[in-house]
Amino acid sequence: MTIKKAKAKSMIASPDWMVSDPDVLDVERQLYMALALEQKFNAAADNGDVTRLYEIIFHFLNINALTADHKLFNEHFEEIRGNDRLSTFIKDMHEEDSRAEQIMSQANLIYTRILTRYISMALNVMSGIDTLYFDPKNIHHSNVEIYVLFNVKPHSQYELWKAEFKTELELGNVVSKQCDIEMSEDDITEFKSWVRGYNRKNPVSRIRSGNFVAATCDSAKDSKNVVSVVKDIILLNKIFYDKNQFNPKVLHDLSKLINEKNTFPFKLQLH
Repeated sequence: MTIKKAKAKSMIASPDWMVSDPDVLDVERQLYMALALEQKFNAAADNGDVTRLYEIIFHFLNINALTADHKLFNEHFEEIRGNDRLSTFIKDMHEEDSRAEQIMSQANLIYTRILTRYISMALNVMSGIDTLYFDPKNIHHSNVEIYVLFNVKPHSQYELWKAEFKTELELGNVVSKQCDIEMSEDDITEFKSWVRGYNRKNPVSRIRSGNFVAATCDSAKDSKNVVSVVKDIILLNKIFYDKNQFNPKVLHDLSKLINEKNTFPFKLQLH
């Protein structure tokens, strides 16, 4: 059983795509760029790939930060500075007939369509999944890595995945498969032995009850999609809730809110 290295997954759109064109205030051109972005997200969705969910959430948080605070952040959550086109865009936001405001309004509508579809997909992925958070009170609060054990019943093969949360990673997170393990519900000796060996080799990023999740289902599911959504649920809890407020139904709540508000009313704000 070998451990696989986490693979970087490039973003569909750069965080500063809105200020990437020389004619940054061309409303029509910006609309075409946003629609092209939507096509790319839809192409991934058409292939059943829900792992792009957090990227569209990031873009939405970012544009809302631009609207509210006149700030834009890169994929490592650092404020973008010294960008002349961004300065031009922000300056125009103060004008009476602001083209920048029109562009952001267009993007808001397109982001809402994309996010609505992806949250619906994520909820569908998690339907029929029995998810057990071994320490739901604290799993989202201080962990920089979590481990997800995935299984489709009644098969005896389990997949162990790891999700890491670090700002040096693109969008602050990455998911990687660790190993396959054969075991039965009545005998988890092999898994316990593997964990002990893993923890001896990785004393800093140990597997423990506080950062461990089990996800099981009765029908075939794409394991990477499931693990990615579990990761996003924990990530959204890191964003929206404090230490004692883990909410496993955060996607349901966000879906309801987006339907009511017809937008995603949150911004990227770093502490």
